[in-house]
Amino acid sequence: MARGEDSLYEVHVDGDRKCLCITMRGRWTHAVFDAFAAELSAAEADMSRFDGTTYALADGSRFEMQDPTITERFLPLLQSFALDGRRRSAVVAPDAMGKMQARPAGDIVNARFFRTVEAARDWLFSDEA
Repeated sequence: MARGEDSLYEVHVDGDRKCLCITMRGRWTHAVFDAFAAELSAAEADMSRFDGTTYALADGSRFEMQDPTITERFLPLLQSFALDGRRRSAVVAPDAMGKMQARPAGDIVNARFFRTVEAARDWLFSDEA
């Protein structure tokens, strides 16, 4: 998918910060999920070039409630990655419904939840994290 405000997702690696950055928006179809999964897998492979702690920031602040058949696909996708305890993950889910939708996946990647991207970044890149 193209990057920008009109796309349903963005996935990129911030090499300077060793951070996998994900933005999800709108309501997805299975075709959108498939394209996202392919880009996420490529970005995850790219992250392997970093030693030590890596980070993940998922901005779901404009991610709508998804059909359960979409939501259930996130768990196997995340379980397929060789995650280790060194990664810190921050998920932006500004409301209770968004957090409820993201919670199962957040448990897999040991994520902390935030209401704003700014708060998530502050925690993610702080010494206290």
